Amino acid sequence: MGQLTDPATLARMGMWVKPELTRQVTDQGLLAKIAVEARDWDVRRAAVGQLTDQGLLATIALEGMDPQVRAAAVGRLTDQSVVAKVAMEATDRDVRRAAVGRLTDPATLARMGMWVKPELTRQVTDPELLAKIAVEARDWDVRRAAVGQLTDQALLATIALEGMDPQVRAAAVGRLTDPATLARMGMWVKPELTRQVTDQGLLVRIAVEAVDWEVRRAAAARLTDQTPLARLGVEAADWSVRAAAVAQLTDQRLLGNLAVAAKWLDVRIFAISEVGDQKLLRQLAKNDPQAAIRQAAVTRIADDEFLVQRLRTESSDTVRAIIVKTLRTEAALRNVAITSYYQRERDQPCSDWAKSVPGGRRGIDRSQGSHTQGDGAGCPKRQRKPVGVDLKGDVDVLRAAAARRLADRPPSHKLLYVPLIERC
Repeated sequence: MGQLTDPATLARMGMWVKPELTRQVTDQGLLAKIAVEARDWDVRRAAVGQLTDQGLLATIALEGMDPQVRAAAVGRLTDQSVVAKVAMEATDRDVRRAAVGRLTDPATLARMGMWVKPELTRQVTDPELLAKIAVEARDWDVRRAAVGQLTDQALLATIALEGMDPQVRAAAVGRLTDPATLARMGMWVKPELTRQVTDQGLLVRIAVEAVDWEVRRAAAARLTDQTPLARLGVEAADWSVRAAAVAQLTDQRLLGNLAVAAKWLDVRIFAISEVGDQKLLRQLAKNDPQAAIRQAAVTRIADDEFLVQRLRTESSDTVRAIIVKTLRTEAALRNVAITSYYQRERDQPCSDWAKSVPGGRRGIDRSQGSHTQGDGAGCPKRQRKPVGVDLKGDVDVLRAAAARRLADRPPSHKLLYVPLIERC
């Protein structure tokens, strides 16, 4: 822009690119066009600063693409009826607030102030007007102020069911006190009343159609009919409703279907946590492309031999770690500690065991005395001789680690040196 010097060119288009030239324009139509279409925001803002036409300023405040330009247009408004129009119709909350702040005419405020100012809304006593404001006003604090003035139970019930946002609906629900109204529709708006419903058909409707997710979840948690529960697990938009539905499922066939084919990852994982079909779980652990699904499956598999085999081919570090933590038998844990391809999996049983011994590594070192040549946990470092330790009796260190993990309590250890265990 700094290279433009030709007077004819500047006269023809300089006002589109140089704010100082824009400020010299007096044509209101051209200024409005520049305010909306110029590429640079400082040029658009300079154009707004020269506008006085209230209708054009209102159009820019309502439709301008730049928030700063819209705000500048509001700042130029002086006609109270135009200010009121912007305060009522602007989609930008900041623009509405700026316009509301410029409303000063008592007649205008008396006519429409209750639609834009909560403090004026609270002065309204007409229940029909309050209900209309509570449903249609653009700003939630105005809608909530309207609800706060209502006592008509039927109107409050309507707002509780049809209000635009959760805060307003919750405010309406909190003002419902009439027993007949609550008996008729309370289960649609109050989770504690939803939990008293036993009609399975009504619960399905509430779980699907209720506005608030807490009510839908409460309905799903009360369902026992397996087919609708499975459908909710697949179709519910809210994850908490899906989780509540799957948690109620007991039909293993339906659970298996969800575990394999549900479109939502969370539903598949919820379903796997309830599946008892070991064949299906092994298939998921072996073949599913998603690591999260394989991880969920291995935690449910009771066959340690399969898990050890799976450990050798599993590509995910996380899933391999979960497999090691899932192993239950002495033989499986010993197998992993000695032969696992991954150093991490060989170390884990020994590391877990070390944490479970009073005194940690030092306690183990003292118990083993001069026989310890490893890392202080009875597990040798790569360049040292293999060392093995065992527990008194027929429960060795790896089984003790597994028992500690499963029971989540520290076992009692008395360590004795025994013949070495080869570890590679």
